[in-house]
Order: sequence, then C-alpha cells, then structure tokens
Amino acid sequence: MEVIGYKGEGCKTIKYENQCCDCAVPAYPCTGSDCPLLRVPIYYCDYCGRNCNSLYDIEGEQYCEDCTKKYLKEVFEDLSVEEQAQVLEVDMREV
Repeated sequence: MEVIGYKGEGCKTIKYENQCCDCAVPAYPCTGSDCPLLRVPIYYCDYCGRNCNSLYDIEGEQYCEDCTKKYLKEVFEDLSVEEQAQVLEVDMREV
C-alpha cells in the first residue's frame, strides 16, 4: 500500500493510502481516479500512534477512543470535589 498524503495540523493524523486491489476485469473495467480504493483514509491517534476507526479532537490533537478515555479520566481526577460535582451536575447541598 502506498501512502499518498497526510491531513492534519502539524501531525500525521490521517494517511491516505492507495489500496488498489487490481479488481478490474473485462466486464468491470477500472474506474481510475473515481475508484474509492485510490485514496482510502487511515486514521491514527496522535498520542499512541495506533490505527483507529474514529478520532476525537482534544485541544488540537486527535485521540483514539482509549486515549480519549484516559485523558478525560486524568483531567476529571485533577478536579476538586466541588468541580467534579459541577461537571456531573450534582448539588453538593443535597448530599
């Protein structure tokens, strides 16, 4: 597979690969530049670098679901109890 381009701000979040499988036959000729396999987007996490199906944008970086969960957990744990309650919309007076 040939990497034919990148998309992202200073990162290599999405690689476009040529995944041509030489499927053309006389009854079904090659569609050339209209073929969906010519530029297939492959997504990569900016944090762990793994290939993933979807990305989440966090402060300009693109994260996979696992790294997004880790990031959000760390941010939430760094909050005070009052801030955590506010995020969860818990009225501390009722507790």
